[in-house]
Amino acid sequence: MGVKYQIIVRTRVDDSIQKFALVYDQTAGSTGADATEECIESWQEGCLAELQAILALNTIVLSIYCRKLDGESRPTWRKNLESMNGTRTGTALTAQNCLIFNLRNTQGLLKRPGRLFISGCAKEDIEQVTPPTGGWDAELLDPPATNFATAIKSIPAFAGSNFAGLLQVRQYHKEVPPPPTYTYILVDSVDATVEPGSQMGRKGELTGWFV
Repeated sequence: MGVKYQIIVRTRVDDSIQKFALVYDQTAGSTGADATEECIESWQEGCLAELQAILALNTIVLSIYCRKLDGESRPTWRKNLESMNGTRTGTALTAQNCLIFNLRNTQGLLKRPGRLFISGCAKEDIEQVTPPTGGWDAELLDPPATNFATAIKSIPAFAGSNFAGLLQVRQYHKEVPPPPTYTYILVDSVDATVEPGSQMGRKGELTGWFV
């Protein structure tokens, strides 16, 4: 179908609100006003439980938002979630500490992989060995992180939604004169890094404060 949609997931770690975004190329489902709602329902069905499985108990998944990126406009949609905490035992690291996922194309169509920063993993999942390595524990990386990586690559239709889509990297191209243009590359491989990463965002953009 070739229509692109962006999913934005917002989480809360202590008093900090974080978000991450994923882009999907629609392969099935509604093309009407309910397309963004269907996209959210399919993502929630296919990916939310796997996301919760890598997040600490005190990390909260707040909402899932969707917008159409190209072609004719469609209404945006946001689904607020209730009581959607992480399910992995432990207390979350501070929000700037992230589990990083690499979004790759095995045909070499990306000069460098896309990157996905996930806040809210448990401090107990930092490897406890002597001497310490500071890396993520193998029990977090596989199967929980591997399962999440597999889930986000392709969201299938299910009984409650006909939307299906394949994960993409959205590439920005500066144009003179504006506006910029974008190209989309299929993601066919996703993996998590062993080393924790960090992400600092401007208040109100990547990081906002919960009141």
